[in-house]
Amino acid sequence: MEATRRRFGSFVEWLFAAVCAAGAVAALSSAVEEFRNVRPVVPVSAQSVGEPALIEGVPPDVVRVPLLLLSGKREVRVGERLADVAEHLGAAAQLVSESFEDTAVGRRVTRFYNDLGVQFVIVFDAAGQSADPRVSAIFIR
Repeated sequence: MEATRRRFGSFVEWLFAAVCAAGAVAALSSAVEEFRNVRPVVPVSAQSVGEPALIEGVPPDVVRVPLLLLSGKREVRVGERLADVAEHLGAAAQLVSESFEDTAVGRRVTRFYNDLGVQFVIVFDAAGQSADPRVSAIFIR
């Protein structure tokens, strides 16, 4: 009777060890798979501009993005004010050119920038003559 109890106890210990080893292999496999397939933190969709005539002066070979990430943890988002964007970009981003356009809605400012080889265009629209211009579109090359 004692021998049967001892064999059964040994079997349970080996079974428990096998279950733990299988769990460790599964956890390690899952961790490796997680590191191999990196998911984006902020999903960003980019769409080509099909009609460059919508915004005058914007070249046809650009991509419209809702968020622009630059070096030095600088970012520009659609909806930000012109003064805030100028503060975020600082002296590092070189203003290449700027154009003004009066639309039916208000005044439109289109600015072309170059930042460490990254060329981008930011379009600001104001709801009225006295309103503060806000980012309405961001284009990147």
